[in-house]
Amino acid sequence: MTMGPMLQKDLNLSNQPDAVMGVKRSYPNAAAAYVDVRDVAHARVLAYETPSAAGCYLCAGVVLHRAQLVSMLRDLFPEYPVTAKYSTFNIP
Repeated sequence: MTMGPMLQKDLNLSNQPDAVMGVKRSYPNAAAAYVDVRDVAHARVLAYETPSAAGCYLCAGVVLHRAQLVSMLRDLFPEYPVTAKYSTFNIP
């Protein structure tokens, strides 16, 4: 997931802060990679300027389990009802 400063002043509907506002009742028991948009921009410039950098690349600043992310959100926004519940699912 790419995160960082926004160009526009308002969030669009696909980026509503549901996690902080208590809309989500549970989270998947999973991990995700996160990267700052400024690091992605820098990596793109480096790849463009370096001919030997042809190919596909993955930019990731950190990989967090959802439990870590939710814990950080709860610490940063104690006034909001961030859930700590995780959903379980069966893998066939």
